[in-house]
Amino acid sequence: MILNPYTITNEQLIMVIENHLKAELSVKYLAEHFGYSEYYFSRLFKNQMGTSIMDYVCKRRLIMASEEIMGGRNIIDVAIEFGWQSHSGFTKAFKKEYGFSPSLLKVMIIELNNLGGSDMEHIFLDKTDEHASKEQLIQILKETIAHNGIEIEDNIDDMIKYAVNAYKGIKRYSGDEYVTHTLNVAIILAQLETDINTIVAGLFCDVTKKSTHALSELLCQLPVQVQLIIKEVSDADISNQEKGKKRWRGAKVLCRRKP
Repeated sequence: MILNPYTITNEQLIMVIENHLKAELSVKYLAEHFGYSEYYFSRLFKNQMGTSIMDYVCKRRLIMASEEIMGGRNIIDVAIEFGWQSHSGFTKAFKKEYGFSPSLLKVMIIELNNLGGSDMEHIFLDKTDEHASKEQLIQILKETIAHNGIEIEDNIDDMIKYAVNAYKGIKRYSGDEYVTHTLNVAIILAQLETDINTIVAGLFCDVTKKSTHALSELLCQLPVQVQLIIKEVSDADISNQEKGKKRWRGAKVLCRRKP
């Protein structure tokens, strides 16, 4: 049904968009639906709404996606459902709009649960065996990354081997290899669907405290983005400030806990 262009209200525009947030939506489709040319409809929409059509659509999709993520759904599933082609594409759009990663939504929910008074018991993290071997944890980590559709830019196997070497010969209080602690940190970050750089940084969250290697020696082997995260956390520990929490709040809390 094509409406009379002169009788269209903002409510009608919004209703059609809201009903198609999970479907393919374009300026052409909307213009044809309301009986306008693409050019005229775009100008009309911006004059009435104060933003471009697709910017408005993107903002509404991000809001609705946020609600579903906070309801417990996986980030990658929600991203694809609302029209993004990848985890990284959705994360980029989300961070541009809100200034933080969508994975922090899950961190916030978990913190609320820990504080009590929340009716969100369906949000949970899978627990690993307390004394699982590093081989078992490595397998769990890789499976979690694959399951959550987290894109890998560098060879994760090389990063894991480098982490194992960084903590070589160091034991936890339980007698287990220390790297099993940082592997568990990385697994939790993967379950929270953070980006691959944050996950890799989780593997090295205690290098300044536990590794016998010099920090500069360790960093030169890691991707630049991972180096930046580790430096932020290291600087925050030294200065007792919160510089590193912006990108790695959940990981920092975990790394402060005694393994």
